Amino acid sequence: PDAVADGRMVDDEHGARHGTGVAASRVLVVDDDAPLGTVLAGLLRQGGFDADVVTSGEEALRRFDEAPYDAVLTDLRMPGADGLTVLDHA
Repeated sequence: PDAVADGRMVDDEHGARHGTGVAASRVLVVDDDAPLGTVLAGLLRQGGFDADVVTSGEEALRRFDEAPYDAVLTDLRMPGADGLTVLDHA
């Protein structure tokens, strides 16, 4: 079987996708364009990731205090706390 990029989902010989039993990596998507953030998180979930979406840098900073994330996908230009500020605190 071919492993997907994160190694947590595999395709069997019939093309069906199955989990490997390994916990999914947690990804935080940060984008002030809510529909775009939702689409990105959906694509990550299809790939086997556990994805959360927030619509501001400030909200992302609060999330970092609540639980750890393995990766952050962020817009750089946002009002208030921008993407670089978010990444500095990730």
